[in-house]
Amino acid sequence: MTCHELSGIAQNSAAVTASIVVVGAILLGVLVQRTLHARLVRAAAKTASSFDDAVVASLRRPLLLWFCLGGVSVASRIVDVPPEWAPLVEKLLLSILIVSITVWVADLGGQLLQQGISTRLAMAAPVTGVVRQVVRLVVFGVGGLVLLGTLGISVTPVLTTLG
Repeated sequence: MTCHELSGIAQNSAAVTASIVVVGAILLGVLVQRTLHARLVRAAAKTASSFDDAVVASLRRPLLLWFCLGGVSVASRIVDVPPEWAPLVEKLLLSILIVSITVWVADLGGQLLQQGISTRLAMAAPVTGVVRQVVRLVVFGVGGLVLLGTLGISVTPVLTTLG
């Protein structure tokens, strides 16, 4: 075998290994979602508080995405990503993670606040809806600033402008 043929085999081996890692991460995410998450849902249902129910239920959607991102991140280190592409891939994966966490926290925070206000103060639904949207807006603003900082965009001028 020539060096060129051996190099091709090594590249194919790395691609196969990376593919196995991604598929394995997805399968692990499904397994965690179906077993551990299901157990957490049952445990949270046994408590008197509805807040833990909301937290555990909110994890169902992003959990699989987070496992998939982890698998793709590991796979990108296995495969020979060209040096000029590696930072871009890393920032892309991190950006997707930041956006997904921001959406999760915004939804969860708004839901928890609405539950807290409606159960403790017995306020009307429109008022809690407005408060929920304000909380979501604040969380999305903070998440946007974190994302901009991660992408290398200076957020200091934005913060100075906002006061």
